[in-house]
Amino acid sequence: ETDLQWRATDNLTLGLNAGYVDATYDEYKDTFCKVIKEDGTLAVPGCTNGHGDLSGEPLERTPKVEGTLTADWDSQLTAGLRLLVNSAVSYSGDYFITQDESPLYKQGKFTKIDLRVALADMDDRWEVALVGRNLTDQETINHAFQVGRAHVASVATPRYVTLQGTWKFR
Repeated sequence: ETDLQWRATDNLTLGLNAGYVDATYDEYKDTFCKVIKEDGTLAVPGCTNGHGDLSGEPLERTPKVEGTLTADWDSQLTAGLRLLVNSAVSYSGDYFITQDESPLYKQGKFTKIDLRVALADMDDRWEVALVGRNLTDQETINHAFQVGRAHVASVATPRYVTLQGTWKFR
């Protein structure tokens, strides 16, 4: 895992945070059965009366590779006005959302881009910004579970763009 920041110029700061994880259960017996089919059918080998063995299987919610590149720009436009630009490109490898490794709850690899462009006064009293999140409009799973034969998942917020204003009273 690493986290780097570099002040490239007086106006530009670049960043990188990245991680590599190769995590598996050393031993995890008498637990969930691994799901092997999309209809929820449990694996027969190693699964007895609903109890399975996840020894050697990957941890849920653990991509092998993930990281974010950032760039922050802050510069003076006029005697009383600043331009601020913040961007981030985030990548995640694929991973299972749930412990039972159901293919229904496997999050595929994805890349998301966020961008914020703002104008502010030099005294930092006000700021107006256009903010875009998940500009690549990636659909990603936050949580997932199964109740009987019903499969439920909540997903992250899709692409959105907002106008943001700040006024500081002093």
